[in-house]
Amino acid sequence: MHIRILQAIILAATLLTAPLAPAVTTCQRPAAAPASREQATALAAWSATIAQHSAPAAAVIEARIRRAETYRTLGRYADAEADLMQALTTSNARLHATATTALGLLYAQQRQFARAETQLRDALNQARELADPTLIATAANSLGNVLLEQQHKPAASAVYREALAQARAANDPGLIASISLNLARVASNSAQAQRELQTAHAATQQITVAAERAELLLALAARARESGSGLARDSLLEAEQIAAGAGLARLHAQALAQLSSLAAASGQSGEAQHLLAQALRFAPLEAYDLRYQWEWQLGQWLRDAGERPRAIAAYRRAVAHLQHIRLDIPVEYAEGRSSFRETLAPLYLGLADLLFQEAAQRSDAAQPLLREARDTVEQVKLDELRDYFRDACILPLREDIGALASRSAVFYPVIFAERVELLVSIGERFYRTTAPVSREQIQMVAEILALKLRYDKPAEAESAQLYDWLIAPIVPWLTEQRVETLVFVPDGPLRAVPLAALRASDGRYLVESYAVATVPGLKLLPPDDTAHADLTTLLAGLSRPGPVVDELPAWWVNALVQQNRGRGDKKRHSWRFSLRAAVDRRTVASGTSGEN
Repeated sequence: MHIRILQAIILAATLLTAPLAPAVTTCQRPAAAPASREQATALAAWSATIAQHSAPAAAVIEARIRRAETYRTLGRYADAEADLMQALTTSNARLHATATTALGLLYAQQRQFARAETQLRDALNQARELADPTLIATAANSLGNVLLEQQHKPAASAVYREALAQARAANDPGLIASISLNLARVASNSAQAQRELQTAHAATQQITVAAERAELLLALAARARESGSGLARDSLLEAEQIAAGAGLARLHAQALAQLSSLAAASGQSGEAQHLLAQALRFAPLEAYDLRYQWEWQLGQWLRDAGERPRAIAAYRRAVAHLQHIRLDIPVEYAEGRSSFRETLAPLYLGLADLLFQEAAQRSDAAQPLLREARDTVEQVKLDELRDYFRDACILPLREDIGALASRSAVFYPVIFAERVELLVSIGERFYRTTAPVSREQIQMVAEILALKLRYDKPAEAESAQLYDWLIAPIVPWLTEQRVETLVFVPDGPLRAVPLAALRASDGRYLVESYAVATVPGLKLLPPDDTAHADLTTLLAGLSRPGPVVDELPAWWVNALVQQNRGRGDKKRHSWRFSLRAAVDRRTVASGTSGEN
């Protein structure tokens, strides 16, 4: 069997930290079409070999390993794992070691590092027993990557050294280059990193396969930039020339994009934009993982240059590209922090920021722009929910909020670095204004208010401050439209603040003027459920209120009772009357025996 199977897949394992490496929690798409004609042709050929009853057993196993590798690159992990599990049934020791290594790489790409380490250690032991230098180098290099991902740097360095020695024994320049690049990652100082990069560059000059050489040169350029080496530009120019000559569109585009980044870093903004535009032109249409990043970068440059309409167009394209692959991006939520919020949410928020600015300048087109801005921020909330539940497949229960009850408004504050956009929707119309307060100011006051309320401390100052920032600017619209119910969709630090506790300058709490509901997002729950729900079963059916009701603050209870007396009809405000029944019963209980 040609051991080049592993030399092909080792390139994907060289950089396990790639930002879009799919995770185990992604939504599988078994019927997804291959990304290219070449892959489709290869899959058909290997499937035909596997289906041939007369095919040699070794040929079938090799075909399964090769098909699994293609499935892996397409994100079809279940199919890839099934093929590799079948390959592991072989009695051929070399094929078994190869399949074990490939399975470890599959788990590594899914960021299942514990399982990947187990498989790769097993593969390395098998390779050592076979005394096969190529197998040893491949397994050790892959194991080093997994160890490095788990922050085991000394252990990774040790297996990288073993891998390099074996790659030299096998006289394999591709493996030598790949391993040397990894050694540059764990180098203890810049001088050592430079030596490893020089070794990698020399090895690439001996590679005859255009795709492998160009791929390694791109990886070399990325490492060289990190260490400040002058090899970066020369490697990129060489990779661009090789990829263009061989018709490797994706690699050609990647080389141009990295050259654009180099030009931007040296202050050549015009050249940087020109190169990035070329990269977008050469990139395959289905290269969404590349296109969204480059359109995002282009949008930032256009925004900084004051070309807002073109910047919005670029941001929109970036969001559209990202949506194609969003379900294949790892979802991680730890210590209250969302991986999406940290890495990809800035793209959506950047688009929303531009849309708000454009709406402020174009009164004729403000309504669709404001709706688009709201929907863009809603996508962030949905993806944060996916992170929280570690489930990329969660879908909104409704595509659109639909019409709210009359005299209801949705209050949607969106926090940016130096301002807060206050967006209110009443019926089908959006109203917008801006509060000139920074994210840091909002966060500080919100956190203090939340703590004071939690520990029953006086919080009048913070309550009034947030009211002045958030509520006072929108009161004229609420009054004009005779709004009675305010649906609050909080953002960031405002999630810890009960909106009802905000207090106006006349001493009245917000809940004394409006019925207030808080929802995490407009697309996460059906908006009309409460209009038909009978909420009396929880509290109103009690002859004596429990301790939870007894512990409600008196001012809160009395305010709710007062605001709901004499309002509307039961059909339109059934949820209010259910709540009032519960609260009234608690009020009666506080002064009587509490019987019905």
